[in-house]
Amino acid sequence: MSAPTPQELQRFKQNFCNSEANRKSIKCKFKVTLESYEENLPNKKIKSFATGSREIEGAFMIFVVIDESKHIKYEPVFSETVGRKFAKECNLIIPQKMTIFTNMSSGANKATDNYTQQTKEVRQPDNKQMMDLIQFVRTMMIWNIDTPKPMDGAFKDIFSKLESNPNSSVSASDIKSINTSLINYPKKNANKDYSSDLKKFINYIKNTYPEKKVKSYDFEILKEKMKKTYPDETICF
Repeated sequence: MSAPTPQELQRFKQNFCNSEANRKSIKCKFKVTLESYEENLPNKKIKSFATGSREIEGAFMIFVVIDESKHIKYEPVFSETVGRKFAKECNLIIPQKMTIFTNMSSGANKATDNYTQQTKEVRQPDNKQMMDLIQFVRTMMIWNIDTPKPMDGAFKDIFSKLESNPNSSVSASDIKSINTSLINYPKKNANKDYSSDLKKFINYIKNTYPEKKVKSYDFEILKEKMKKTYPDETICF
């Protein structure tokens, strides 16, 4: 599948995203999947496909819409409210919300938090540490992006595997894949501030948003696995 041209993308937004009626027609013409449901940083603005170029705040959902006749893949971003309605219209299961915070207030978020607490009881320690690590890294990597793309590559594969198999352990090679992404990330990012260092980024979030409680995290099991299998590698988390 190829990415749409700027003209194709604009037509898609205008013809299929800018009203509830238009969004309902998507399921009749395209193949639709829900790729992620994520909580953004407070006051962080991104562009929703449902509102033209207008910016939105708060949680968001990213879908993948495939035009099989033209082999084009669209990746619409919708607010939590719009995304929930669209997912229901398309009979899609809404996944657990990815978040680096624990202070949730709405009923929907409380339900997600309850699910998280239940899975913590059976999730392997290294499994949980890896899922937490990916969520922190993902939040950092979309910090300066106004139109986030779905997680892909190793991030998507590893996170999906761990999420659906809470008793599975994490391989050293998977840890190395995430670590390598962290090493290469600053090279791709023009912002040389906190967004190029995970530890600094987490401290920045804690200091900038004291009203939000960052979830507790511990990556020691992952570090030990890395050291044992790849003793010469620099660990960046």
